[in-house]
Amino acid sequence: MAPHEETLQRLSKVKVLVLGDLIVDAYLEGTVERISPEAPVPVLEHKKLTHRLGGAANVALNLSSLGIEVSLAGLVGDDDLAAIFRNILSENKISGNCVVADPSRPTSLKTRVIAGHQQLLRIDQERLGDLSESLAESMFGKMASELAHFDAIIISDYGKGVIHAGTFARLQKLLAGKKIVSVLDPKKKNFSIYKGVVDTMTHNHHEASDDSGLPCDSDAEVCLAGPRLIEKHSLKSTLITRGAKGMALFTREGECHLIPSFARSVFDVSGAGDTVIAVFAAARAAGADLKTAAILANHAAGVVVSKFGTATLTMDELREEIRSREKS
Repeated sequence: MAPHEETLQRLSKVKVLVLGDLIVDAYLEGTVERISPEAPVPVLEHKKLTHRLGGAANVALNLSSLGIEVSLAGLVGDDDLAAIFRNILSENKISGNCVVADPSRPTSLKTRVIAGHQQLLRIDQERLGDLSESLAESMFGKMASELAHFDAIIISDYGKGVIHAGTFARLQKLLAGKKIVSVLDPKKKNFSIYKGVVDTMTHNHHEASDDSGLPCDSDAEVCLAGPRLIEKHSLKSTLITRGAKGMALFTREGECHLIPSFARSVFDVSGAGDTVIAVFAAARAAGADLKTAAILANHAAGVVVSKFGTATLTMDELREEIRSREKS
């Protein structure tokens, strides 16, 4: 049996906790057949409004779609949108026990106005700011009572305020001495606080360049940046996603693996990083070595970028993608 198939079979037994910034993605869809007489802008005839999980919640959705048990930790408002958000969690068998509500701010909402498959406009409704000490205490208290049941934790930092110096210090204490896979998707504003907490970080190539202070365009440039990131953040490994160029995996032992892209067609890269970190962390928790986990994540990314919007994939789709690659 191939190593990746052994890992896929074990994924159903893995339990993952996802911590990060929670967002609702709304898609306001319709058709455009004329330009407004009031201004040179298209007139959208509204047909449909749908809500999806975004931010760290999309990471959790990727895990749930693969049949993995997942719990979510983060912040929402105390509003109607939060109720919609929690309903979507329930529909997708995602636990929201560690999600806390802040009545002083709205649930983060990103509305995309779509005509056909063309995005016309995005409207963001949110209030940024660090998670308060009282809410952090409540959230981490809930996480502490659940963490013993999980095999991995994913930290998905979208820069909205759940992850900051204070919460990261709490996270460090929470993880100290625990044998649990820990993977972080970073945000530029917080590069200075990440050191010495997680096993792996999953930068995209722009973030890797900003974080390392080195260019990350060519293979040679990426191979210099990877070890610097490992040293800077005291990591066991780092995974750099490179768009059409695939991925680069680096280990603390000095290994460098350049993995070409598996995408056959790229329709929409929205949320692809969420898929990568979800599959990589889950595979590591299932016992896969770093390279196998990265290759599985690369296969998964190749599926979701062929879909519209922030997308996920099923286990059947992942297996079919791997099989088709092996035949080609």
